[in-house]
Amino acid sequence: METPNLEYIDKIANGSEILKAKIIKIVREELSLDSEKYYELKDTKDLKNFKVYIHRIKNKMTVLGLIESYKIASNYEKNIENVTDEEKKFFENTLAHMIEFIDNI
Repeated sequence: METPNLEYIDKIANGSEILKAKIIKIVREELSLDSEKYYELKDTKDLKNFKVYIHRIKNKMTVLGLIESYKIASNYEKNIENVTDEEKKFFENTLAHMIEFIDNI
C-alpha cells in the first residue's frame, strides 16, 4: 500500500508554511466530512450521492500523493455496482490511512 505524503502540497505551497498549513487544514476538514458521508451513504441505494463522496475522497488521494490508489478509486467510482469487496476494502483502508496521516500532521 502506498504511503500518504505532502509532496504535492509542498509543491503547491512553494515554500510558504502558512499556505501549506491552510491546505492541510482544508484537506483534514473535508476528508473528515467526506468520510462521514461515505460511510453514512455506503449501505443506501443512493448511488448518485454515494459516488459524489467517492469522487471527493479520490481527489484527496492525489493531493496526498496516492497515485495508484487514485486509479483504484476511479474504478470504484465508475463501476460502483460491480466493484469487488476487495476493491471496497482497499478504498476504505486507504481512506483510514489518509485520515490517520492528515490527523497526525
